[in-house]
Amino acid sequence: MASIQAADLARLVAALEEEPTAQRKTCPACGATFPCLPGGCWCAALRLSPATLRELRAQYDNCLCPACLLPYNQ
Repeated sequence: MASIQAADLARLVAALEEEPTAQRKTCPACGATFPCLPGGCWCAALRLSPATLRELRAQYDNCLCPACLLPYNQ
């Protein structure tokens, strides 16, 4: 499976902005706000290694925004 490209991720996030049930979160890394929809969120399109997930969970107490999380995509 190929990793998602930035433009495709931006389209997913933009579509989620219109979802009325999406939560608004603030990125603990940069302070940006972004939509989150547990169970069907944009972040499910990213591929992160188990080691990367452990590292991010140890470093941050909440979800990262698309701009901060995309560089970790494999």
